[in-house]
Formats: sequence, structure tokens, C-alpha cells
Amino acid sequence: MNPIELYDVFTLEDDKDYTVANMAVYQDAEYLYLIEVDNDDNLKEDNQKIVKRVVKNGEDSVEIVTNKEELNAVAKIFFELFSKDANEAVS
Repeated sequence: MNPIELYDVFTLEDDKDYTVANMAVYQDAEYLYLIEVDNDDNLKEDNQKIVKRVVKNGEDSVEIVTNKEELNAVAKIFFELFSKDANEAVS
């Protein structure tokens, strides 16, 4: 799999562009917190997704996390990461 880095932009199946706002590992899988961006790479904060990196048909891909338990666990990790970043920014 090619490395994905923070702020990389890619298009999902909904034909919208998203940037990687954060990354986390949960149960040996990599998750990405995505925020939609417009044509000028401005954030559209009303459209955010958590996706999981997967390999489909030998290709690196992502799947939107829909399982409620998995989504809650991963969302908590991202909340803690964003809180930590915010606290470091103000100190």
C-alpha cells in the first residue's frame, strides 16, 4: 500500500474530494478522518467521514465505516487525537 499522508486529497465514490484530517490505528487497521474540500481546497466541514483502509481486488482502497460499534470506537480515538492537538496549540 502506498503511504497516505495528512492533507492528501482524493475522491470517494460520491465524486466528492476529501482531505485526510487525521489518521489512527485501531485493532491493526488504519483509519482516516476525512473532511470534504471544494475545488479551491477549502474545507467543507459539514461533510466528514471516517474510512478504513482496505485491499480490494489487490488494490488499495477505503471503505466508509458504518458498523456502529466500530464507528464509536474509532470516533473516540479521533476525538482524543483532535483534543490533544487543540490543547497543544493553545499551550
